[in-house]
Amino acid sequence: MLQLGVGDAEFTLPINEALLVVISPPLAPLPLAKLPVEGMAIVNGSPVIQVDVAQILTGQPGTGRNVVVVLHGDGRVAFRVDRVSSVDEKISAPSQRSEFPTSFISQISRFLPPFAPAAAPAIANVGTRTMGRPLQLLLVRDRGRVIGVPAASIERVDRVEKYYDYTTESGLFWKLIRLDDEVLPACPIPSRMVCELEEGAAAWVMIVKPKNERVAWTAASVLGLHAVAYERIRCINVPDDTPALWYETEEGVFVEIVDPGGILNNFSVTSQTRKVPAWGFQGDLHLRCGPFRCLLPLGMIGYVLETTNGLLKQSSSSMDMPVINAAQLMGHDGESRQKLGVVVDIEGGRRMVLAVDEVGAASATLAGGLHLLPAVPELVAQLFDGVVLDETSEEWIYRFRHLASDCLSSPGSAFMSSLMGWLPAESMECMKTDPP
Repeated sequence: MLQLGVGDAEFTLPINEALLVVISPPLAPLPLAKLPVEGMAIVNGSPVIQVDVAQILTGQPGTGRNVVVVLHGDGRVAFRVDRVSSVDEKISAPSQRSEFPTSFISQISRFLPPFAPAAAPAIANVGTRTMGRPLQLLLVRDRGRVIGVPAASIERVDRVEKYYDYTTESGLFWKLIRLDDEVLPACPIPSRMVCELEEGAAAWVMIVKPKNERVAWTAASVLGLHAVAYERIRCINVPDDTPALWYETEEGVFVEIVDPGGILNNFSVTSQTRKVPAWGFQGDLHLRCGPFRCLLPLGMIGYVLETTNGLLKQSSSSMDMPVINAAQLMGHDGESRQKLGVVVDIEGGRRMVLAVDEVGAASATLAGGLHLLPAVPELVAQLFDGVVLDETSEEWIYRFRHLASDCLSSPGSAFMSSLMGWLPAESMECMKTDPP
């Protein structure tokens, strides 16, 4: 269990619901974000939406620097809290449960706006990056728990019949074992969880090299080798502690991974990513809309207008196009300078004009790294399906999805609330300019 603190409130979170704990990740602005959603956090190079828990509880911005990434619905969400610490599982005993409120997710989720799951972006002729070979774990049972050890870190596995007690000069207690003609120090696998000692001596040992010293780790039984996809490994970073790794089984059970050889030292939790070369964005447009940068796919682009002057307050014909302030559409209330218009094709044969600050060629800016949009508020999911990192400026660029045919007419539509006016159909031809 993890214990989370915000002000005077304390929550418990089962460790199998926590994917990662970090300190103050970088935060990027998120279109249409409203408190308690703060923006898009970048955790281990992957996007995840960050929520201020103090804002939920008190209505005031929190000052905590600890961020816990958890599963929320069909995606991952980062919650900013004041304190994070580990809790002995015994705290969940019935006689002690009254000391804590209900679990963190059940308490907090009801205050959040609906979050939509990620949907795979469509990019022609670009494949999905896959991970390499799965990690081979030797699964053993020790002190009532299943523990995984990377097979590549193990020199040998064998049965033992007898142990000899040994105490070092510094007072540390070990056991000695004999394997063939070799005698080695032995100790239980160093689990991070509180475990109950089982009766009887362990029957198996594995020879490993933590810190380049050959020792034998003991286990009650060996369950065998198991291939683990890297996508199912979770990393937990508890403040003031070294990271802990866990493997999530198909049944949702978490198995602790103990890594004596440091094979997983560089492991990080990554979201699904499509590696997209520059030609993958050929013909797409790179838009600046107030503080936001956006990517408009080629299949949505009609043409570019050099100006949006001559707006009408109302449309006079069915061919007149609505002009949408793109920065305002994405929730920006500050100043923006709409210099150009981009005619956007909508499903069902309809069109509209996005008034934007700047228009450029996406392929001249981006080198790759299209991320699936993380779980986001539904309004954001209606506009975008992915984000791309500009590796030069380290800014994130939101990729528009193909817009539904009713986006301009649905009740409470963000498009209609950011409507600037209508461009007469007869003025379009003289406004056209060549795209970058």
